Formats: sequence, C-alpha cells, structure tokens
Amino acid sequence: MLACCPDMNVDGNVDQDDVAYMINVVGGGANPTGIDPDLNADGNVDQDDVAALIATIAGNPTDFCRDDPDINHDGNADQDDVTAFINLIAGGPCP
Repeated sequence: MLACCPDMNVDGNVDQDDVAYMINVVGGGANPTGIDPDLNADGNVDQDDVAALIATIAGNPTDFCRDDPDINHDGNADQDDVTAFINLIAGGPCP
C-alpha cells in the first residue's frame, strides 16, 4: 500500500483511528497492515509522520505523496489524482 493513502489502519475510513494507529507504529508497536509509516519520506519514522497524517486528515495535505503522485493508480499523474486525493481527505475510500 502506498504511503500517500492516509487510511493507515486500512479500515476504509480516514479518521482519528488512523492517527492512533500511526502513533502506535511510531512508538514501536505492531504494523499489521504493512503500510509505510514514513509519510513525509524523510527516511525516519517519527512524530513528523504523525503530524503529516493529522494535517492531511484535517484538510491540510502535506507533500508526502510526492514520490508517487498517481493516487488513483491509473498510470497517469493528472487532475484525476488531485480529485482522488481530495476525496481521501474528505473521508472517501483509498483508491
């Protein structure tokens, strides 16, 4: 799963439960979904990644999708990816 999907616990919702999941992973807890917790792609899994997730859920997305802008996985980085990302932030499912 791509790090740019803020549904960290892969339950189909982007919400406080994802923040709790991320805090657990950053603290050294289990990561059963196998999602890449380095959301800001700085090579470290730390509080900055939790902050990136919170900002995204709050509607202030960070640039943590910069390594793979093809959010909807259609092979193109275009307006449809922007729409998919906005839908994610609004609580829609991960594409």
